[in-house]
Amino acid sequence: MSGITYLSREDGDMVATMLDWADGNNLPELTLHQSCIGDDGPPIWEGFPKDKETLLKLDHLILVEQNLYDIPNEIACMVNLKEIYLIDNSIFDIPNELLELPNLEHLDLSENYDLELTEYQIKKIEELQDKGCQILYEE
Repeated sequence: MSGITYLSREDGDMVATMLDWADGNNLPELTLHQSCIGDDGPPIWEGFPKDKETLLKLDHLILVEQNLYDIPNEIACMVNLKEIYLIDNSIFDIPNELLELPNLEHLDLSENYDLELTEYQIKKIEELQDKGCQILYEE
């Protein structure tokens, strides 16, 4: 399977690992989503932050059609994430840490047709859905 291989940093710096992963996958820099400019609603930012402070504050992550194959376990450092959109990538595996984010309200993994979830992950998704979290994925 092709894709970017990343390694957890030996120094244990989760944020630096996430930034390295983003660079390695050539993720676009965080920018205001064009369809929201001039909208009365809150701004919607698309892409990935390039600095530690923004990464730690981010509450919405939109990475649609970025040809991603995986998500690092170190996503656990992004504790403010409420909404995550990873639509139409090539993700085949997600870390348990993604489903354990404390503020998660919406996770969209649609159109990741090779995604295989473990029994633990399916159970965790059901628990989150019972609590009102919306999770979309191909079964």
